[in-house]
Amino acid sequence: MYRAFIDQARSQPDSIAVSCLGVDYSYGELLERIQHRQFDLRSRVPGDSVIGVFADNSIEFLEVLLAVPGMGRTLAIINSRADLTAATAVVNRVQPGLLLIDSPRKQRFGEQLATSTLVIDIDAPAMDRGLDDRTGERSPLFEPPAGVPTPDAPAWLIHTSGTTADSKGVLLPNRSIDASAQNFVERLELHAQSRLLMPFSLSHVTAHAIPAALAVGARIYLQDRFNALDYLETIESERITLAPVAPAMLHMLLEEPTVESIDFSSLTHLFYGSASISEQLLRRALQTFHNAGFVQAYGLTETCGAALWLTAEDHRAGLTGDSKLLRAAGKPSPGVEAKVADSNGESLPTGTAGELLLRGPQLMLGYFEDPEATAAAFVDGWFRTGDVAVQDHDEYFYIVDRIKDMVVSGGENVSSQEVERVMLGHEAVADAAVIGLPHEKWGEIVVAVVVLTPDSAAEVTPDMLIAHARDSLAGYKVPQQVHIVSQLPRNHMGKVLKRELKEHLAPQAAGAR
Repeated sequence: MYRAFIDQARSQPDSIAVSCLGVDYSYGELLERIQHRQFDLRSRVPGDSVIGVFADNSIEFLEVLLAVPGMGRTLAIINSRADLTAATAVVNRVQPGLLLIDSPRKQRFGEQLATSTLVIDIDAPAMDRGLDDRTGERSPLFEPPAGVPTPDAPAWLIHTSGTTADSKGVLLPNRSIDASAQNFVERLELHAQSRLLMPFSLSHVTAHAIPAALAVGARIYLQDRFNALDYLETIESERITLAPVAPAMLHMLLEEPTVESIDFSSLTHLFYGSASISEQLLRRALQTFHNAGFVQAYGLTETCGAALWLTAEDHRAGLTGDSKLLRAAGKPSPGVEAKVADSNGESLPTGTAGELLLRGPQLMLGYFEDPEATAAAFVDGWFRTGDVAVQDHDEYFYIVDRIKDMVVSGGENVSSQEVERVMLGHEAVADAAVIGLPHEKWGEIVVAVVVLTPDSAAEVTPDMLIAHARDSLAGYKVPQQVHIVSQLPRNHMGKVLKRELKEHLAPQAAGAR
């Protein structure tokens, strides 16, 4: 994909590649910036040491995202929302030879981080290579030697979100990024006239959309952070054709008062993932963004983005006929193999729940300097996703739950996602998460944490929501506690931080009825 971007820059140097915070950058200009960055980094950090980045979205972050792997080095990407403790943990673990950091973070964390590594401003001017002694002209732009980057060379080092366990460093080679980007191009019909809106942090694996768009000559609209009104207005004003969204963000978009007056006619695809979505929310979104094809992308950091896709055609079929399709994760990407297996990695019959295993070029090399975790994550070359899934006779995969999110109450397995869907089916519930909390008699009890819609907050009680759940669920699946909160703790991709909920609510579990 890096080479494909260079080809685009040479064939259409004046075409706009990126619009970032109101400034346009052409393909030729972006290539020059990347090559200047590569020269600068080689001058500052000789050898092959890892280079780190800790910043908000910017043109500088985008160029580093491509420049470092393009010169055969590994880029360690620190979550833009990390606090000092988390950022320091990554720096101490990875020991980058250089950390590129933006001004806000340098003011807050720079002095402490500089004790472990060399810290420089990401927006500092790149070193000037000066003039050629023989010709008096500026030296030609750096070209990487043949064979660099190699497919299996580690390109990005991204740490997992740590929603259910301690964060791990995922080593993604160039082949993973290339395979994922190619599937992105094919599944979302990306082409030179496409206009991609990118509201997500480039510190997330969704950043694989960047090389995908640049490889085909598309235009990227990079936002510094998600804002519902800005997101909607950008779609209209810039005639966006393709936009990603997380379920939590989708809810905010639909609640934005101006949503009904926005012109979405340019939008051909909306793709979502990162968390489960209620059928009620999805149907409402499909009605609002009626011109767009909805596409679901299921994946993990370890798979460098989407490994399963539920296409726009699948969504339309789910709306008009087989509604259970709207709950599917989809079918594997080209080049990705998937199966449902038992604890030994042996395939299970169709319709039987087991762990989803994946195999293919998108997979990570392993966890950074953690051979034990890497070995535990694979069985006979198949990656253990940690998700419980079922495959139906039409070869669609359905995610039942995260293995670590399954609640075991009185010896019975309870899918937190199943209970969440029921809770979200209540008209007063805007958001919901279900967890298991320790209990002396039952081992664990089912506990629901919900956010109510503003107009119903004073009228709905926990007992009313428990009664609602009892109408749809077997007795052992019904929440024994319902807690009403103002909002759920989420990470930067909208995933609920269930560990935080468990830590906060565990002392109350003993009083469950």
